Amino acid sequence: MASFEIVLWIYNLSLHLLVTPLDSKFYRFKVEAIRSGNGATILKYLPDRSWVAEQVGMKCFTKEYINQLGKLIELEKPELF
Repeated sequence: MASFEIVLWIYNLSLHLLVTPLDSKFYRFKVEAIRSGNGATILKYLPDRSWVAEQVGMKCFTKEYINQLGKLIELEKPELF
């Protein structure tokens, strides 16, 4: 599966993220910042249509931002869901 780019706004700053689907069966996504060397974050889509982080490599990710990023992923690639 091909990676795609999403821009997330955190603290009035844009964060360009590269999102890579890891597997279609478990709805897991690897999220990496394009311009920084921060670690990757693994997001998982749950059956109740919520998002959780299995592994967080970026300090700025709160529950609110994880859910916001998940909604952006759903809008960008609806065919994955």
